[in-house]
Amino acid sequence: MPSSATQEWLDKAKEDEQVVLLMKNAGGPWGIAAYHIQQAAEKYIKASLVEAGLAPPKTHDLEQLFQLHPEPAPSTLVQHAAAMLSAYAWLTRYPGTPPIEESHVITAESQLATIKAWVLANIP
Repeated sequence: MPSSATQEWLDKAKEDEQVVLLMKNAGGPWGIAAYHIQQAAEKYIKASLVEAGLAPPKTHDLEQLFQLHPEPAPSTLVQHAAAMLSAYAWLTRYPGTPPIEESHVITAESQLATIKAWVLANIP
């Protein structure tokens, strides 16, 4: 059973997933959905760091967070998912960036599922 601090991070990640579901049901906006997918992934990774006894830094860089993670190291597939999602922390929030389409969100959800599965498998 995860610690209470870990559970708080997991609960926050689930809230982001709920926002994604709302955006999907509403037909967008897709940029907001992608942003919350990245946020959910970030919170899942931070939950795993907290469970390992580490204080997660204030960063949105998912690759950096995984570099801090003790054994077992995430697989290449998990690290790739983190690399793909990290950009949605900033790409979706500022004008002048490429539009986010529904297809991007579908792909991002798959990457989130990869990260989430790895995290939950490593939290007792």
